[in-house]
Amino acid sequence: MNIDEDTKNHKEKIYANSRHQPASTMINRKQSGLFPSITAQGTTSSLQGKRHRKKLTPTLWVKFLSVVSCAFFVALVCYGMKGREHLFLGEDADPSASLVDQAHQETNAVDSSIAAFLLPTNSKDVHNLEEDERARQSIHQTLHNYGRDLGQTVGTHEVLLSFLLSSILKEEDGLLLPEGTILDCGAQFGEQGAHYAVSSPHRKVISMDPSPKNVQLMKDRYGSLTNFEIRHGGLGREVGTMKPRDNSFSMDMNSEFPVYTLDSMYFDKGLKLALAHLDLEGLELETLLGGLKTIRAYKPVFTVELRVHETEKTTPLLDLIAKEGYDTYVIDEPCGMPPVDLRNILCIPRDRSTAFGTSDAFNILLKMKGIQRITSDDIAKVILPCCALGGECCQGNDLYGKDCCTESVVLEWHKKHKESHVAPIGTLAFKEGRQDFLRQQYRLRKRNRSTE
Repeated sequence: MNIDEDTKNHKEKIYANSRHQPASTMINRKQSGLFPSITAQGTTSSLQGKRHRKKLTPTLWVKFLSVVSCAFFVALVCYGMKGREHLFLGEDADPSASLVDQAHQETNAVDSSIAAFLLPTNSKDVHNLEEDERARQSIHQTLHNYGRDLGQTVGTHEVLLSFLLSSILKEEDGLLLPEGTILDCGAQFGEQGAHYAVSSPHRKVISMDPSPKNVQLMKDRYGSLTNFEIRHGGLGREVGTMKPRDNSFSMDMNSEFPVYTLDSMYFDKGLKLALAHLDLEGLELETLLGGLKTIRAYKPVFTVELRVHETEKTTPLLDLIAKEGYDTYVIDEPCGMPPVDLRNILCIPRDRSTAFGTSDAFNILLKMKGIQRITSDDIAKVILPCCALGGECCQGNDLYGKDCCTESVVLEWHKKHKESHVAPIGTLAFKEGRQDFLRQQYRLRKRNRSTE
């Protein structure tokens, strides 16, 4: 018997015995060299004199998988710990927030801060984040401090609009709004834009106003918000300059301010627009015509202001918005005076209608008729029909007369028809609606003090 036959018989005996022994015995025998042709180093067998292909033994496979698993686990733990340190400041998180709110905040922060997360976190970064958070909390408290300076509070007028938009920003989670920035044009004192910046810290907010005085006021009050940009200027159909039309602009009547278009601010620069609040003193139609590329490319949600019974302006504005694929909802509260048929219109792309059906704030107002779906054909029938020219609240032939659709005239009309026309005071009157809101806030503070 030659050496090759002896080796072959030796292998067959070992294989036959191994069928009746546990796997661990086999592994031990392989490691001990009982199979000379299978080695961890893939060396040439001394018996056969032939080179065999390199193979991994089961023990090496186990070690390899263990190392990979450990490395993955360590990376996962570091990601979680470093991510929370960078985004939430660990112990500085609000302990009073519900678990749902905390989870929602964490999701938003992670989604919006991946790039920042990849950068190393140091004490300076943490300090800056802490400063930003303190600034947001301070401004949030100021915006809702209804017992002091009402000029810095949000909701003392346009209550439904203010809280609807901020609620949408808090709950939208990428479903209600497209990607992009938020624009507040005609910002005046800036409380709306600051409210949006506080409500949505991961989005950039731009507030614009033609008055240099108002711009400086916004910078003094809200300049500490890092996601809040304040600009001087207005919007129109073409880029250029403009002079104020009346004293409502809070600036010298002989001065000029820069005028931009939506397209010059966004589409032409490749910047995306998610939400716009437009209070443009009658220039809403011109502004939309100067922003059609932006509207068609990014489909932002936006609001416009109009006078319901000023049909020569209302009809073409609403028709243009409908033509561009939007549904329009009137927010049923006066957004100015002396005529109290001034209203904000919420404009939602039709392809986001189902998404808005998931919004709690939107559904509540829709159910309570705080917002109503309208078109150019029926808005005058839905909102204060008595204010139509020649109606009970606008007698005569002058829509702009001093007694047409004023607060006092509408309230007097409501007293006569309150049994057939039941409506909250906030849907009828600007000043009285504001006073009603402040009385509610006073009662809440009084109730709070009664428990102390």
